[in-house]
Amino acid sequence: MPGGRPKKTVAGTLKDGWQGEILALMEQGASKVEVMGMLGINQELFYRWMEDEKEFSDTVKRGLNLSKVWWEAKGRTSLNDKTFSPTLWYMNMKNRFGWADKQEIHHKSDHVVKFEFVSPQQLEGKGQNEFIEAEIVESEVEGNLAKIS
Repeated sequence: MPGGRPKKTVAGTLKDGWQGEILALMEQGASKVEVMGMLGINQELFYRWMEDEKEFSDTVKRGLNLSKVWWEAKGRTSLNDKTFSPTLWYMNMKNRFGWADKQEIHHKSDHVVKFEFVSPQQLEGKGQNEFIEAEIVESEVEGNLAKIS
């Protein structure tokens, strides 16, 4: 039998009604860190429970959605409030919910894609598809792909 203390579980650690407390806090825009503080648990235990305890994980995920709703509504309804800081709100949304100014997609493939940029003058009088030549190639992963050359 392995030694050491038994692992803490949600049922053995949190008092009845913990689900409602998490949801009520997150419904006001609270973060996971605030939930950890309210529950009196550390980050390691929080993320272990997120992996191992389905009810806890489902409750926090539902709470995260409620928190995002609160923050989006705050931005939408505060636009005309002179004390509202859109920059602070935007930075919060970027850091907390993964908003980005741009999205980069990194993809590795053996397929070669060549793009040629043309000027508006070169497009005058041309049909939309005259500058695109596509060849269908077979990919082991995704079936048919268009190869633009």
